[in-house]
Amino acid sequence: MHLVYFRPHPNLEIGYWNCSSFKSETLEGKVDIDFKGVHSCIGYNDGKEHHPCVNDAVNVAQCPYCKFRDISKVYTRMDLSGFEHLEQEIINRPYALYLAYLGKDIIKCGVCREERLQSRIMEQGALFYVPLMKFTNANDAYDMENLLQNTFRVRNSVRNSVKLKSMKEIELGLLEKKFEEIKNTPPFSEYVLENSKIQEVSYNVPLDFELESEKINGELLGFYSSFLIFSNKLGTFGIDMKRKVGEHFAKK
Repeated sequence: MHLVYFRPHPNLEIGYWNCSSFKSETLEGKVDIDFKGVHSCIGYNDGKEHHPCVNDAVNVAQCPYCKFRDISKVYTRMDLSGFEHLEQEIINRPYALYLAYLGKDIIKCGVCREERLQSRIMEQGALFYVPLMKFTNANDAYDMENLLQNTFRVRNSVRNSVKLKSMKEIELGLLEKKFEEIKNTPPFSEYVLENSKIQEVSYNVPLDFELESEKINGELLGFYSSFLIFSNKLGTFGIDMKRKVGEHFAKK
């Protein structure tokens, strides 16, 4: 078996290949999984279903052939090549633009489909966030994201190693200041949602976990960003499931 994805919200769900058969399941309770350190290409999702890698590529999470055919590129960078037949469906739907605060001086600006806002905020590892703007199409949303990032110097992405360090230092005044700056700067101020405000994100798990890289063996507690949190008699641990994509594992 090798891991295809980890979707933490609303349930702790994994998808994986078991030989040529794609499976998905919700993880709960006590779990015992050993990762093997060997990777195979995860194949690709065409928007309807998962397909195995036709090249049987190894030592990569996803080969170039499958990466080109995976619909995820549409939502991460609006690359519609190969998905031109879905262009109107993808573009003409509601999108939300948000600010995510990850501790210290780390503020990220992002876009997602409106119905995925809460899940996306938690996948990002935000400690506080602002639902900033809404758009009826992807082009306007992604253009505004780019303008905000360049004008107000907020980040496009944040590495997990940075998140783990910054989340221990909360300076909410920095987010408040940035939010006020956007609200008071035309033409951005015209797009800010009327009832928009800073909201706290609760993960209901201890965030002072130790890092684990090879196994999950204990009682599942929940997640923070892409970290699956579990506990056993040795303590509380978090394993970065994003780094495990494509890796072979055995589940007992």
